[in-house]
Amino acid sequence: MGSLYQIHNKGNWQMAYFDASGKRIIESSGSTQKSFASRVLAQRVKEVLEEKFGLISPSDKLLLTSRKKDISEYLREYLKWCEKGKENPETKQGLNQKSSHLHEWIQYQPIQNIADINEKGLLNFLENRQSHTKGRGGKPTTGARVWNIVRQHAIVFANWLVKKGYLKGNPLLNVLRKKEDKDRRRQRRAFTDQEIKNLLVVARPRGRECWYRCAAEIGLRKSDLQRLLWNKIVWAKDGSATLYIKDQKSKNREDLLPVGNYLAELLRNRFKEQGEKSNGKVFPQTVRDLTRRKDFKRAGINEFDSAGRVCDLHSFRMTLATKLVSSEAPLATIQLLLRHKNIETTLQFYNDANSKTAMEAKRKWSQKANPWALTF
Repeated sequence: MGSLYQIHNKGNWQMAYFDASGKRIIESSGSTQKSFASRVLAQRVKEVLEEKFGLISPSDKLLLTSRKKDISEYLREYLKWCEKGKENPETKQGLNQKSSHLHEWIQYQPIQNIADINEKGLLNFLENRQSHTKGRGGKPTTGARVWNIVRQHAIVFANWLVKKGYLKGNPLLNVLRKKEDKDRRRQRRAFTDQEIKNLLVVARPRGRECWYRCAAEIGLRKSDLQRLLWNKIVWAKDGSATLYIKDQKSKNREDLLPVGNYLAELLRNRFKEQGEKSNGKVFPQTVRDLTRRKDFKRAGINEFDSAGRVCDLHSFRMTLATKLVSSEAPLATIQLLLRHKNIETTLQFYNDANSKTAMEAKRKWSQKANPWALTF
């Protein structure tokens, strides 16, 4: 059923055999030792016979074939698939981050082919990476959030391999997430009204007012802004609009968010400027962090305050929540507007109790004449 031969006296043994369709196959055994090459050839012949006599299914054959290919081939195919995703294509920055994490993992373990992917290898990589990679703000280690991001990139890659039939099951699912709430590295603060006004004045002539207002008035995350499509905005006759935003945790759920008249008008003008592309992206170009920091500097907004709290794009969500809390909006409503799965997240991280808005609300309350309606 097969034979072995060497092209050079010191080269690898070559295997020649016929597949189930009768086609002659010639491939290297990958070894200069004849005993090892004989075992490899015997395995190949066994697989051919099993397929020929119906003892192995096409899916099992695909699994066996996939183990012979180098992992880098699958990684290139996967990243190409991510780049051309039809529903939610990856941003260039997100794709580069994912590629960097996956290549780092493959080199550390190391992974030569699919058979090398295992739970222990990923766990060792994550633990080593967390202790040897610097976190934000110059901290000596990275936090739970980075652990979860890198873990998720590896698991999604393995899920893709399973979906394509290259893997029978995902061996990485038992690698646990870390609780980010107990290891929160980035403490944010809310903006003052004057800071937001200054920022909008700076952003308007540069064409970025609409970007910042969507974050401030609707509470959109950066990923929401990057994926926002024109066909997800419904215009109302009174000048306002309703925005349908896909939930990041659920594939089938869309949340409805109200858009005020002024922001709706800005969006309409932007729609006309883009040539009325009815199903294109609202923001084809992302306002990157470097650009945002420059805008903040021009507006006189310090990135860090005296307590070490940071001001970034996500701080707009905290500002929105703080204003809603101060206006005595129901907590359940605030949770829905911010699209939090748990109300504890809204209460714990999205209300700046020391902001000027919150302090003003406290002051008004304390200045009420006998607020508890008691007589002395």
